[in-house]
Amino acid sequence: MKVVNFSILSCICLFTLASFNLNTDKTLSEADRSIFRIELCSFTDAVPVKTVELLRQIEGVYLRNEGNIHHYYTPPYSSIEEVQREISKYRAIGFEEAKEVVEVDNNFISLEEFYRKTTTKNSVVHH
Repeated sequence: MKVVNFSILSCICLFTLASFNLNTDKTLSEADRSIFRIELCSFTDAVPVKTVELLRQIEGVYLRNEGNIHHYYTPPYSSIEEVQREISKYRAIGFEEAKEVVEVDNNFISLEEFYRKTTTKNSVVHH
């Protein structure tokens, strides 16, 4: 009797676990895979001394080299709104060309392009 009860209990447990919808799909939406940053500056030649001094004041600056172009980014922010609040601070200290960017799958795109891509994918077409 104990063996039968254990088997029934095991089946009930497995059925219960199987009924949960676990999100094991590794294809997250573009918005879910996004990292929001500010591109502080980019250079093709040596970085000016003044800019190096400014970059040293910012903790966690991320450097990305694409060919002969060197891009400098802030650490990630949790939202687009946070980036938009913070960008004026960087422009005020000397990064006049700072711009909002979104990193998706290790590619950097402008905020405008991100909006365009996510809006197009999420929009509903009515016929």
